[in-house]
Amino acid sequence: MAALVTASAPASAQVYTAYMQGSPARNCYEGAMQVTAAREALRECDRAIVQADLSTHERAKSHINRGIILINIGHAESALIDFGRADSLDPDLMAESATNRAAALILLERYSEAVEAADYAVEAGTRSEANALYNRAVAFELLGDIRSAYLSYREAAAVAPEWSRPRDALARFQVHSLS
Repeated sequence: MAALVTASAPASAQVYTAYMQGSPARNCYEGAMQVTAAREALRECDRAIVQADLSTHERAKSHINRGIILINIGHAESALIDFGRADSLDPDLMAESATNRAAALILLERYSEAVEAADYAVEAGTRSEANALYNRAVAFELLGDIRSAYLSYREAAAVAPEWSRPRDALARFQVHSLS
């Protein structure tokens, strides 16, 4: 099976969690949900991370959300630092941070590392499997591995049939039998 690609798509970060209304952690989460994140959302994340009564688990999730905001404003290198901090605080969240780490690595044009991060996320059971598969597909595509990109987009579309991004990416492919 061969495939021909006409364009590539951006990576996808996935917001991890929600918090109590009105708290800095909640405001950080809401900032991560926005496609265009504001500096105020980063300040809310900073406040949440230093909040004394925040559990280690919640602090780690706030680092993930701050990393997503940083990706959204083009600070992928700083996002990687936040994902690393989240991993250090709560290793149980490593699959979630790996999904987002893959998106940051794509922005940094470190495509092979992005594939590894996405693979780890899927193997470790991320809750954001479609995002991890999509990120892996984008990285494969940018590496020139069109067949693997196609297969990963197809997996992402199967995992999240309601999500249009993998379907839109698949529409760019032409598959021809080589028989």
